[in-house]
Amino acid sequence: MRVACRSTLAVLTSACLLLSCTWAQAEGDFEQLTLRISPERQSVLALEPIPITITLSNNTDKVVQDPGPVAPNAGGLKIYDARGEGTFRRFRTADNWPVATLHMPEGAVFGPGRVRTASGYLYYANPEDAEKEVGRYLLPEPGTYRIKAVLRHLRSTETIESNIMTVVAREPTGVDARAYELLKALPYRSFLLTTTGTYRSPEGLAVVAAKQELLREFPETRYARYLHYSLGFTYLLRRGEELERGMEMLEKAASYEDFIFATKALWFLAETSVKQGDLDRAERYLAILKERFPDSPTTRSVSATISAVRSEQR
Repeated sequence: MRVACRSTLAVLTSACLLLSCTWAQAEGDFEQLTLRISPERQSVLALEPIPITITLSNNTDKVVQDPGPVAPNAGGLKIYDARGEGTFRRFRTADNWPVATLHMPEGAVFGPGRVRTASGYLYYANPEDAEKEVGRYLLPEPGTYRIKAVLRHLRSTETIESNIMTVVAREPTGVDARAYELLKALPYRSFLLTTTGTYRSPEGLAVVAAKQELLREFPETRYARYLHYSLGFTYLLRRGEELERGMEMLEKAASYEDFIFATKALWFLAETSVKQGDLDRAERYLAILKERFPDSPTTRSVSATISAVRSEQR
């Protein structure tokens, strides 16, 4: 009995010491964390979204309270942009942040060596123009952009600021320049990416027709991938006889090796196939995701969806 009591006491003592050490480490300073912002590519073509990655690291030997999700519109993260040497101003919006994969339970801690990463695409590359197209995506005009991030702790007023990254929006040349001029002539240049509802009004129908004409006239332009993507999703929304046409458009968009929305296109294709009851076709899209994007959350999501449906059918 005495041996058992001594063993229990030893375990309790060790546990208390561990908790004491953890508690002592919890005094770490949020402002000592490292926030970095980096571009997926150093330059984009004018009107292309800017793909970026935000990384939060704890390079100290202390534990700090969890700062919350690293994502715009889901916590304390703000993105700022400056055109050339101009003054930094806050971005109006961003998209495709995997918020669910970044969030930690309330009261969790961010320990030494921990790293949290979020990838996304910036549309409002020039905040000075935001008032001209309120509620619509703005896309980068030619020029140099300096971009930084600022993260505020969700439970305090502490903030940390990232490095400043630089991205160049290139002036289009050749066939891209001719397509660019036609895109700028659209009612809103953001219609290059607009998908939802673009066919519901006379103006929207005209834009869809203009995109179709652009694809026929300039099939080799770099903008074609975005046109295939936005038109494909528009046709999917129409359903009926347009659905297969939309699938073909999205397949074409996903076929571009360096297309930043390839995973989203494949997700739409796989999910639509599941809803149509065509699991074999969904499996084919999943195979492409596994080959090209094995570590993507999208790949895991599609795999889980198909597995769940397969299980229900057994």
